[in-house]
Amino acid sequence: MNKFPFIKDFDFKERNTYKMNFESSFLENASIALAAQKSNRLDSITQALVTIVENKITAILPDDLKRGDYEYDLEINRNGIITTEFKGRISIT
Repeated sequence: MNKFPFIKDFDFKERNTYKMNFESSFLENASIALAAQKSNRLDSITQALVTIVENKITAILPDDLKRGDYEYDLEINRNGIITTEFKGRISIT
């Protein structure tokens, strides 16, 4: 049985592409939810481009994000059950 959440942190330079890669199995017919929030603030990332190819998930965050630390949560859901979860920190400097 999977133990989750899996912790994965990302560091980016401001104005670069904020591309996050994940791997998971059993992605067929799964739904993906990605939420991120700036630490200690209510600013939320409302849109991200998420693609799935075989067992790889790529999430590209909006390039207008400002410097700071964000916390994210990515959930993979199959048939109403969260099968995998990734959490971590996104640091933009």
